[in-house]
Amino acid sequence: MKKQVELASVQQQEQEAPPAYSDSNSENNQTSLLSRAAILATTTTSQLALTPQMSINPARNSRHLPYAQDNRREWNHNLCACHEEPLVALNAICCPCIQYSSNRSRLAHLNMHNSPHEAPVHLGLFCCLYTISPHFFGIGQTLLQTLSRVQTRQRYLIRGDPFTDLLIAGFCAPCSLVQESREIADEENELRREVGVGGVVRLGSGEEGLGLREEEEAEVAAYRDDEDRV
Repeated sequence: MKKQVELASVQQQEQEAPPAYSDSNSENNQTSLLSRAAILATTTTSQLALTPQMSINPARNSRHLPYAQDNRREWNHNLCACHEEPLVALNAICCPCIQYSSNRSRLAHLNMHNSPHEAPVHLGLFCCLYTISPHFFGIGQTLLQTLSRVQTRQRYLIRGDPFTDLLIAGFCAPCSLVQESREIADEENELRREVGVGGVVRLGSGEEGLGLREEEEAEVAAYRDDEDRV
């Protein structure tokens, strides 16, 4: 009777006891867990990396502003920095239809040819549409300006949303025109610099010095002056 009780207790202990693993199985399990953790870490890192900015044309971000995790950056110039380009600001205030037409024609040329527009259209279809747009329920001009701002942001991957663009177009249209013009001008100047075309291109650039050709002419003139002195 005692032997039967002892045998029953031993069987019960064997059932309750956890399964035993060999050292080799334990090492394999640890290796598997480590490999899975490494794969998960690599996947997470690759997802958080900002790889899309590597494929962006550098001319579209000439000031090398950082891109956030949403692959968007800020504007090159502040909305309220119109005073930095007084002529463009004056044109946007007094003749917004002309400035709007210039911005649209330059942006369209960049989208189609990826090169600066050497002769922007100041008086044309866009100018006429902007002029008569206020007669369309009083908001036509705001809608045109909003569309222009959205397209500019999309080209340069600038952070924002259509609702904010609508508010800016409705209450700060001249400032928006100047900001868009300067953003476009930054790309135009960078493209001209890449192809080696000299000359100062203002168009709302804000901080442009002598072009390549003017620098070469200045060096030649200085060299000739030295020869004359000798």
